[in-house]
Formats: sequence, structure tokens, C-alpha cells
Amino acid sequence: MQLKMKKTIVSLILATIVSSFLAISAFANSYTWSFKLDHRVIDGSSSENNKFYSLDAGVLSFSGAVSVYSLDPYSTYELEPVKILVYERKFGLDRFVGSTTVTPGRQSAQTFFTNFGSQPAGSYYIKAIKDRDDGNNIEATGSINTFNN
Repeated sequence: MQLKMKKTIVSLILATIVSSFLAISAFANSYTWSFKLDHRVIDGSSSENNKFYSLDAGVLSFSGAVSVYSLDPYSTYELEPVKILVYERKFGLDRFVGSTTVTPGRQSAQTFFTNFGSQPAGSYYIKAIKDRDDGNNIEATGSINTFNN
């Protein structure tokens, strides 16, 4: 009886270790990001921002929440949509990965989730653009990550 119990306990421990390893290996990298967009453009690759995310190869998912945190005196009632783009840093021209467009929430954050498919390992950054400065100052936060296939 004792031997059978020990074998069961050892089997459970091994199963837990193996399933933990599989769960960890499926999740490659995850980073949180944030920015404030007070005018028209914020660029993670610029020398003043310098925000890069080193991601392993895998399916890239990108999610976040965008909202208005303050208004300039000339702000308009209409909210300008924010286009959020993801690039991979490359020698020469950086590679465009994908984008999403979100209209920020005034009372509560507008959330988004998108997936840019299978991507190579590399250094990635975010850029946010509004077509015009509408006086609505935007803050955004979210996550960028890769998962193994």
C-alpha cells in the first residue's frame, strides 16, 4: 500500500512539473507598454523615447486601452481616432508589422485586441499617430507579447 501511494505522489509531481514546463514554453515574451499622446505623433524608436521590446519568435498579440486624460483649451468635441502601429527594428528600413485604429474613450477607456500572426524574433516598437491635433490628450497602456505556435 505504501509503495503504491509513493508511486502516485511521484506521478502527480512529475505531471505537475511537465505541465508547468509546457505552459511556460507556450508563453514566450510579454511586455507592458504605455504612452501619452499630447499632439499628433509618438514614436517608440525616437532617441527621446527609445522603447523597444525584445520578442521571441511566435504569434504576436497586441492589446490595450486608450482614453482621454486631459483637454487643451482648443479641444474639439469630436475625438480623432488614434492609429497605433507596430514595427520591427531592422538594419536600414524598419519592417511594418501591423496596426489598429482606436477612437479613445472620453469617460472610460476604449479597449482593443489584435493579433499580427507569426513573427520572427526581434526588437519591436510602437508608434501612435492622430491625423490632427484635436486638443484631446490621450493616454494608452497595454501589452505586446508572443506565444509559441
